[in-house]
Amino acid sequence: VQRTTVTGNKANKRTKRVTSSKSAAELVHRTWAHLLSDRIRSTSKSKGVSGLTYMGPHDHTKCPVCARKNAKKSKFKRKSQTRSKNPGERIHSDVKVLSERSLDGCTLAVCFVDDATRRGRSYPMKNKTEVVEKWQEYYEQEILARGLSVRYFRSDNGTEYNAVTAFNNVRGVLSEKSPPYCQSMDGVSEVYWRETFKLVRNMLWDQQRPDKWWAAALGFADHIRNHA
Repeated sequence: VQRTTVTGNKANKRTKRVTSSKSAAELVHRTWAHLLSDRIRSTSKSKGVSGLTYMGPHDHTKCPVCARKNAKKSKFKRKSQTRSKNPGERIHSDVKVLSERSLDGCTLAVCFVDDATRRGRSYPMKNKTEVVEKWQEYYEQEILARGLSVRYFRSDNGTEYNAVTAFNNVRGVLSEKSPPYCQSMDGVSEVYWRETFKLVRNMLWDQQRPDKWWAAALGFADHIRNHA
């Protein structure tokens, strides 16, 4: 009985030591803002640093903050399973904010891209409330004038598209909203902006014009992209 008691006391002391060491390591880990131990070790060995002592690895504890910090979004499929085969059937739209004000005083731009043909048009704007006006213009010039019919309209959950949704409901167009903070779900519009503004920057650099000419270059970039 005595031997069992002594053995039990030693085990309890060992458990307390392990617990205290874990709590100390966790405290050091939190003190260093959840930084990796390798970064602290290499910094402590640097010649330009004095007074920093490396106390051993401390990032082996189960830390919920580090798990949340290192979490990554799962990969999405490169090819869409719902790509339209008929021109005009699905239209993608997105609003872009520009850091430079154009000559006309515009700091926004909205695009509308055909899912089947990737043909797109963009319009400079001064306010987000103009989105529905630009959509009506696009609808008349690119859809009705060409004898097409829109069935789906894909955009984000921005409030600027509320008026567009009301406009589409009357005409039997279904709205497809992408989840918040998930740009990959509306990748057609994102790729359109990326490729179109490459042409815009090329023209501004070639002509040695300031950034305030972006609206003028945007219309020409649309024409080149749709016909090249």
